[in-house]
Amino acid sequence: MSRKIYLPLLKGAVDNLAEFSPVAALTGPIRRGDLATVRAHLEAFQGEDRRVYAEMGRAALALAREGGLEESQASKMEALLNGAAATAR
Repeated sequence: MSRKIYLPLLKGAVDNLAEFSPVAALTGPIRRGDLATVRAHLEAFQGEDRRVYAEMGRAALALAREGGLEESQASKMEALLNGAAATAR
């Protein structure tokens, strides 16, 4: 299942990185500060998959902040991702 989910996301990310800087290439719910979508994604994952999503999300969040994500949204996203990583262990 993970392969079906991650492969298109990774391909899109690599394609964007070939053309843009990491900050400009970042797209998706973390870049938009879309807490509801990230929460739904986290709820769909269990164990290691959930932990990996949260870890990758925290890396994406650093880029989103650099790209101008409003700090109030970024802080909420960080709390969500940190909580998910902690409960996935």
